[in-house]
Amino acid sequence: MQYAHKYVVRVDCLIQTETFVSGLTFQCNKLDRPRMHFEGKPELDALIHSGPNRRLVWFTVAPDVELNGREVIYRDGHPVGYLSRVGVAHYHHLGLGAGYVKAPKGQRVTEEFISSGTYDLDVAGTRHPAHVHIYPLHNTDYRA
Repeated sequence: MQYAHKYVVRVDCLIQTETFVSGLTFQCNKLDRPRMHFEGKPELDALIHSGPNRRLVWFTVAPDVELNGREVIYRDGHPVGYLSRVGVAHYHHLGLGAGYVKAPKGQRVTEEFISSGTYDLDVAGTRHPAHVHIYPLHNTDYRA
């Protein structure tokens, strides 16, 4: 997977991905300035206030599970999305996938919503338990 340190790079975001949904609001520090105006600012402020209905998160699975992409993500037994990118976290010796978790109708995806569920990935018709990570995994000491 193509990650630069702990941040998401452009290849992990879809064309319709908003900055807030993919967790890239740290790049938008000018949004906090009250005099900053641009087209779409009221809509973005409303989205930030209400919270997103989906969020880009990362999953790790046992090293013997081979992820191919587009695996269905199950939260507490209900489908909530699919993996958009997969790879292997060699440093952690785990299978790794990134995907968007969607909230049920009327709810918003918060960190509590993500961390409170139990997740499974459907790989070729077999469900495998997965650990969810709100932020990308990275090698903090930069060893190979």
